[in-house]
Amino acid sequence: MWNRGYRPSENAFGSNFMRTGFVVDFEKNNKMFKVERTTKRRELLIASKNLSDYIRYAITEKNESIWIAQRNGRTKDGNDATDKGLLKMFAMSGTKEWSLVENLKELNIVPVAVSYEWEPCDGFKTQELYVSARQKYVKSENEDLRSIISGIVTHKGRIVMKVLEPLNDTFFSSYAPNEDSDFFKDVADYIDSQIHKHYKLFANNYIAYDMLLGVERFLNNEYDVIQREKFEKYLELALSQLNGEREEVRKIFLGIYANPVINRDKESL
Repeated sequence: MWNRGYRPSENAFGSNFMRTGFVVDFEKNNKMFKVERTTKRRELLIASKNLSDYIRYAITEKNESIWIAQRNGRTKDGNDATDKGLLKMFAMSGTKEWSLVENLKELNIVPVAVSYEWEPCDGFKTQELYVSARQKYVKSENEDLRSIISGIVTHKGRIVMKVLEPLNDTFFSSYAPNEDSDFFKDVADYIDSQIHKHYKLFANNYIAYDMLLGVERFLNNEYDVIQREKFEKYLELALSQLNGEREEVRKIFLGIYANPVINRDKESL
């Protein structure tokens, strides 16, 4: 990016990843800043206010761009959904005389849709979702770190990133200066809608949809028999390495790839 004249963004990074000196040094050298993860209410409130203050300072005074996930960690099941609590956190740092609407508008929020042809952590995510449906999921030591390394080095095939239009005056003009909590839900829904509409759907997504629902809706139009056979072999290999009731594990795995198609369908209704 530097070679092309672009300034890399600053990046939010969960404190759960900051376990070793090497990782911390790596993060600092790549313009990453820490997002505290805590379940204690008072600590969470303080951490959220500090994070909100820093993000606004970085954007409005340092003239930096900020990259942050739309919720606590990237989606595990293929359903991109923005946490409205994240938007409330953004608004916390606005000055008292400003409205909630102005607080968000000043940050120039830009939705980004990132699509992978092959989900690099599909096996990890499937196993976690399967276990979480039955009991509290307890991560092993350094599991988060292993997952992020796997996400970096594992084959992802084609990657498509679409930077969408910022939330502008036209979007915010329909809201009164101080809206209730429905305002944040509306903003979250709008961001999700933009991502769902512009998410790049690959053959794997359509194949998984048809396999999950037991149909051939997209056969020949979005994928062919050879592509399906390749995906089926990939699925069988992945399932052989996972624990749990096979049919349920299969549904979870397919859902990771199929849900973006289902979300696109909902947007077209």
